Amino acid sequence: MLVPFCERIYTVSKYWELGRYIHEEDRERFLNSVEKAVLEKSKWEFEGRIHSMSGEANWFLGKSIPSTLGDELVFNGIMIKISKEDSLQN
Repeated sequence: MLVPFCERIYTVSKYWELGRYIHEEDRERFLNSVEKAVLEKSKWEFEGRIHSMSGEANWFLGKSIPSTLGDELVFNGIMIKISKEDSLQN
């Protein structure tokens, strides 16, 4: 679930499903990056496009670090809206 701040910035539902709003061309790379971070219990970083509820594609940079909470692996991080010009992919 996205926190209200991310929900407002990216205008996506708070009941966000993993990868649902990631741009189709970026989705597989996004899911692979998440899977790798979980399996390796390592830092996660991703840059790509996310669709708003209106369908507009926005560039974002996501970063998180893993920690354990009891027997659960938890990732804490940020999502930053960036412009296409700021994208590291260009």
